[in-house]
Amino acid sequence: MSGLGTENTGIVWFDGHGEATTPETTRSGFLDGMPISILLGRAWQTLAKTVPGFSPIPGKRILLFGVRDLEAVEITLLEDAGVQQMATVEELSKVMPTLAKSVEKVYVHVDLDVLDPSVARSNQWTQPNGISLETLIQAIRGVKNHAKIAALGVASYDPEVDRDGRALAAAGL
Repeated sequence: MSGLGTENTGIVWFDGHGEATTPETTRSGFLDGMPISILLGRAWQTLAKTVPGFSPIPGKRILLFGVRDLEAVEITLLEDAGVQQMATVEELSKVMPTLAKSVEKVYVHVDLDVLDPSVARSNQWTQPNGISLETLIQAIRGVKNHAKIAALGVASYDPEVDRDGRALAAAGL
């Protein structure tokens, strides 16, 4: 995000999890559960300041799609920060025009565990009731129709869990 310029960038984050724990709220200490709180400036502030160009992103510029596994502290943090959550392409289509008006570009993050395990199992934390690959593709197209996608990140792939190769194939979108 720092390389894109945080002052004029929005984020559309596809993930099965809230990714909004902090060092103070996590039980596991799992750093992969903190990226949104870091982006918001709510976690690891001293460390984040060492990244050239880093500045916190306002929650109103972050859209979280497909989350179905949230801790209570994440719900509170996301609501307090103004991060919008959605589960359908229709919901995303309604909020994208507003986001696009407030930013020059968008970073799209695809955590593969947003997909339902019947579609692909990308890691040990993939939860049931995820989205289909078709929904993911439609949603990304919807983002592209409203905003310039400056970067795309694909994350949370464990080949040991992806025994049939479907998660790897999905990563190729």
